[in-house]
Amino acid sequence: AAAARARALSAAAGAGGDEHHAPVDEGAVVAAQRPFGEDRSQGRRRQWEDWELPTYLGFGTAFALLVGGFWFIERPSISTWAREEMRLRRTRIREQADAYTAQHRAQHEQQQQQQQRAADDGAE
Repeated sequence: AAAARARALSAAAGAGGDEHHAPVDEGAVVAAQRPFGEDRSQGRRRQWEDWELPTYLGFGTAFALLVGGFWFIERPSISTWAREEMRLRRTRIREQADAYTAQHRAQHEQQQQQQQRAADDGAE
């Protein structure tokens, strides 16, 4: 099939070439049709290039780390979120209540001091 295709290309371009087309080399046509331009006939394995192993290892490691990271990421349930929200709101309410109580206590002590001074001034 490849040889027939090469002959057809050769015939279309002209056997010896012409002013517009160069002669077609059948070997180049057949080699261009192979993946990576390599001969893998008779069960031969493709030879890896120098960049392939580090690239595949790098991408594989990155993928494994991403999957592992997303697998073990903390995904709180709605009840966990509600419990945490309730704790935060209670803390906020207590802080506001403590601030109000401290302010009210300070006002009450001030009033008592003023009443004591007024009573001391009236007794003299």
